[in-house]
Amino acid sequence: MAEDRAQEREWVRQDNLANAGLIGAALIMVQPFLTASRLDVTAKICTVSFAVAIPLLAALILIGQQETFRQQATKSVLVTITKPVGQGSAFVGIVAGFWHVTWIAGVAMLVVAFIAVGVHSAGYVRLERDTPGSKLATVEALRRRQDAKGREIRDLGLRAEREGRRFSGPELDRVEELRADIERIGRDIEALFSDGEEPTLTQRDE
Repeated sequence: MAEDRAQEREWVRQDNLANAGLIGAALIMVQPFLTASRLDVTAKICTVSFAVAIPLLAALILIGQQETFRQQATKSVLVTITKPVGQGSAFVGIVAGFWHVTWIAGVAMLVVAFIAVGVHSAGYVRLERDTPGSKLATVEALRRRQDAKGREIRDLGLRAEREGRRFSGPELDRVEELRADIERIGRDIEALFSDGEEPTLTQRDE
């Protein structure tokens, strides 16, 4: 899907930006420790973490440039594992660096980092939900359609129960039709998360 390709390119751009920023922060924060005669525990953690993070993040940036050139994200398992290791090591180094100055700054960094993740998630989900044609907006529209058909089945069942009877022939046909529609919509939702497969949503109109 074209929208998926565009989203992949944006993720690659954001990853490269984040990785470059982490390398810059690491190089700035580690400088005082390179000439220090003695290092305490937090300084050693900071230095070791950045020693791990910098080469990994540099490799990820180079991969990101190749992904930009090829206009698609790599499917390498090693790269998938390297991303959290490199970025996590950089985060540990930053926290340790602030903790070296004062433990209050280290704790503040930890707490605010988790808050920042929540802010990013909330903003991303809301933006995708409000963007017509985005994957999230499409999935929610399909789920609303599923819910509407499920409510119609329930209403038919409640009406038959109130009247003390079984489904009539037309009602039974309608229930089977609604159930088939719900299953097809479910397959459409699954197809949205399958590589290279685009569901035919125009056939699901009410």
